[in-house]
Amino acid sequence: MGDSIPVWEVYGGTFARYGYTSDQVARSYDYYHADPKGMVARYEVIMDSLKARTHQLSRPLEP
Repeated sequence: MGDSIPVWEVYGGTFARYGYTSDQVARSYDYYHADPKGMVARYEVIMDSLKARTHQLSRPLEP
């Protein structure tokens, strides 16, 4: 992604607030994105979890 802003530059303050350096974030990002098929699998798990949570929260409240 040649024209993209690196994620650690955009969210640097957030990561720093939780004690992560920009180098740690960059290495983690590189590690996880080096395996595109693995990333797709992880994102699918995340999406399934979010969909289930949305469904759960969309139910009417019981009296």
